[in-house]
Amino acid sequence: MKEVILQMSVYAGFPAALNGMFAFKEVLEEKSERINLLD
Repeated sequence: MKEVILQMSVYAGFPAALNGMFAFKEVLEEKSERINLLD
């Protein structure tokens, strides 16, 4: 998924790609917290 966001930076621009990476990181952290709560 990170690779897709990185490749899209060419079309969307680098600032948009950075915003996408930060949003993706937040989603992964949230999912990780949910998994840890279930354990």
